[in-house]
Amino acid sequence: MQANKTIIFLFTPLLVVLLGCGHKTLSPDKYLEFYKHNKNELTKTREAETLEFEASYIPTDLMALGNVDYAADAFDKNEFNKLHRNYDSAFYFTFKIKTRDENFPMKKLIKSKENYAELNRYINADIKNDFYIELGEKKINCGIINAESDLAIRNAFTFVMSFEKLAFANELTDDITLIYHDKIFQNGILKFHFSKSLINHFPKIKAI
Repeated sequence: MQANKTIIFLFTPLLVVLLGCGHKTLSPDKYLEFYKHNKNELTKTREAETLEFEASYIPTDLMALGNVDYAADAFDKNEFNKLHRNYDSAFYFTFKIKTRDENFPMKKLIKSKENYAELNRYINADIKNDFYIELGEKKINCGIINAESDLAIRNAFTFVMSFEKLAFANELTDDITLIYHDKIFQNGILKFHFSKSLINHFPKIKAI
């Protein structure tokens, strides 16, 4: 599940209404439509010279929905609920590092073939050690990371990451801060803040 997302620091009127009235439940197709129009609310970006760093929170419902047939006449609520319980054991994010010029492949920033090969090894093995989240006073290390890093032709590489929940709760009691230590391009510590209010009040799927 990867998508191009652009941060907009503006709440849509619909989302403002939802934040004032608690959880809203939607059918799978309506949920996807809502997510499509409001996913920017769950995305944060940081810029550094020619690069942009983009972090997006992925709701548990979306993770589960991505693995079932959600057509109205085929939607299996039991299977969805089973998947939802499995995914609900962690927080999920996508993270993208990209050049701000979409026609400028990431490889042009790499100085040599040796550095390029080392970077690919690093992305696929060690980069997860450079991510963690802060949840109140708790620090949670990145558990699993799935990387896409075809730098030769792309202007970006993307990760899907998970962070194990230390305890189950229906709602967050603290904001989440995703922290990345950029050792590739030496931009230091980058922080991406996600409001507990926004996450708690994002719609749910009716099957739950």
